[in-house]
Amino acid sequence: MKNQIIFAICLLLGQQLLAQGNVSIQNAWRQTYLQSEAGKVSLGEQGSKSSWIIEKIANSSEVRIKNLDSGAYLNAESSSQFPEIGKIEPGWFSAMWAIEPIAGSEEVHIKNKWRKTYLHTENGGVELGEIQPGWVSARWKIKPTTGNAKPPTTTSSKQPFNTIPLGGNTFFNNFGTSGIGLSIQGIQNWIDATVIPTVYVRLLESGTYSINLVAKAAQKSTLNVGIGSRNVTVEVNGTEWKKYPLGSFTL
Repeated sequence: MKNQIIFAICLLLGQQLLAQGNVSIQNAWRQTYLQSEAGKVSLGEQGSKSSWIIEKIANSSEVRIKNLDSGAYLNAESSSQFPEIGKIEPGWFSAMWAIEPIAGSEEVHIKNKWRKTYLHTENGGVELGEIQPGWVSARWKIKPTTGNAKPPTTTSSKQPFNTIPLGGNTFFNNFGTSGIGLSIQGIQNWIDATVIPTVYVRLLESGTYSINLVAKAAQKSTLNVGIGSRNVTVEVNGTEWKKYPLGSFTL
């Protein structure tokens, strides 16, 4: 039985996540947040409607952008001018987005893969279109936010560590017969041994990292964790969060 897990990494060097868990997406010009309201994309104050998950797409530099409140995805399937929020199909390029860092800032441009145009607020609302280099309306700040949820913590060690949020960094080879849940609190309802999650992380520089697994389970579970060319077997036992050392890795 595999119930719920989250990974943690103790950093000896700086690190940067390839994608993020729960985030807010703030327009640099309007200073308001991308949100889903009544099935439409709009701008508003920070809150539950403006919390998103950025999902890494396997074997791609693009991501999907999922609204945490509605569970629907940002896409440009029906309109070349106005982005939508709704259900999508796995192969839709209209629901794939490139996050393009802007040099010298913490802001990004957000480009739709299919339309090849950018999110902006030049005319007041959220639109897609060609942009000019100086448009602040096309610049966005992606900032982590936990909303009402809190990531798991453990006091099993006094050594501080940073966690890799699984939402946005995890890809599943399949979703199993009973489905599987993924949030800032980890993976839930993982009972199918054929379901294999892969967690992505990008490190700014190479070095030796101490990696731990933070996990809990409804009953004793055996996890096989592969990191690089090494595999580590972990016995998870207990309904409270515990930190399980996986070892030191040169990455």
